[in-house]
This record gives sequence, C-alpha cells and structure tokens, in this order.
Amino acid sequence: MERLCLKEDPRVYQPRIRAVRIRGLYEMKAVTHRPMTVLLDEALSIYLANFLTSPEYTEWCEHTERQIDERLDEEPDNDDFEDLSTYLDQYD
Repeated sequence: MERLCLKEDPRVYQPRIRAVRIRGLYEMKAVTHRPMTVLLDEALSIYLANFLTSPEYTEWCEHTERQIDERLDEEPDNDDFEDLSTYLDQYD
C-alpha cells in the first residue's frame, strides 16, 4: 500500500478540511483502495501545478517584480536614516 513519508517534513500548520470533502475522500479511498492522505496529496499537487502556471499567478509575479524594481530604482531618502555620527562621537 502506498504511503506518504512525512518523517523529513517539518511540523507545519495543518488546515481543517470540511466534512463534506472528507466524505468524498473516503468514498475515493473505498473505490481506489489508496490512503486518503495520498489522494489528497495528489489532488493538491495537481491543483498547485495548475495554479502556478495560471495567468493570474504569472501576472501577480510580474507585478511584484515591477514593484521591487521600482523600489530599487528609487533614490534613498536620507530622512529615513538616523544620523549615527552623534553616537560615534561619544566613543572617540
């Protein structure tokens, strides 16, 4: 029987799943004779692969990169930085 090896996975947040989804997973388990965790892992893999190649995700990535580039191109505002020379003079 196929199982997921989670020994090397760090303990992370485990989201709750609606009872109606669990019933559906249990029915799939009964038909396929595969563990629900394996079925759920496969479903999430497919969903995430589709999302990560979607136009919405691509657009979000491009938008984020543009924002980063704009911030990097900005001249630093010296008012944002504290003058440390007064502190350094104390140690001379």
